[in-house]
Amino acid sequence: MKNFPRLAGRLLALLVVLAGLGLSSCKKDDTTTVLGDWTRGNAFAGVTRSGSVSFVINNVAYVGTGVDVNNVRYNDFYSYTPATGSWIKLTSMPAAARYNAVAFSAAGKGYVGTGYDGTNSLSDFWQFDPSVNTTTTVAGVTSTTLGSWKKVADLTSVAGGTARYGAVAASVGDVGYVGCGYDGNNQKDFYQYNPATDKWSALA
Repeated sequence: MKNFPRLAGRLLALLVVLAGLGLSSCKKDDTTTVLGDWTRGNAFAGVTRSGSVSFVINNVAYVGTGVDVNNVRYNDFYSYTPATGSWIKLTSMPAAARYNAVAFSAAGKGYVGTGYDGTNSLSDFWQFDPSVNTTTTVAGVTSTTLGSWKKVADLTSVAGGTARYGAVAASVGDVGYVGCGYDGNNQKDFYQYNPATDKWSALA
C-alpha cells in the first residue's frame, strides 16, 4: 500500500485532465454559430395540399397548383407578401389542374409547367404577369382578376424535351432552367428557356 498515495494522485490528475477536455468540448458546442432564424408566418390561404410550386417576383412569393388528400388537383394561385403577412387569391392558371409541376421566375414574370394531371404527364408552360389586372362587370357586379396568364412554348417544342413530372427548375438572370423528372423513365436532361424569344434549347 506504500504506492497508494502516488497512484491516487495520478488517478486524480487523470480525472482533472479528462474533465478539462470535457469542459472544453462542451464550450465548443455551446459557442457553435447557428445561421438564419425561422419564424412562423400566416398559414397558406388555399386548401391544404402537397406537390405545389412557387416562385418569387419583387419580394412577393407566388404559390399554386398541387393535390389534396382526396386526390383533387388544383390550378389556383395565391400571392404572399412577407412585409404584411398577407395572402391574396389570384387568377387561376387557365390550364389543367396538376401537381409535381415546376416553376421559376425570369424578367419579372413567373413560369409554370409540366406536372401530372392524374392521368397524363404534361409539357405545357404558362407565363404569369403580376402587373396586369382585369376588371369586368357582369349584371352590375364588378370584379377584378389579379394577374394574367399567357401560354408559352411547351417543353416538347425542343428536341428531346418530353412531358414529365417531378422535375426541377431554377432561374439565373433572365432565363429559366428545367430538367430531370420522370416521363416513364427517370431523366437527367436539362433545358434552358429564354423569355425574350419564347424558345427552349437543350443543354449539353
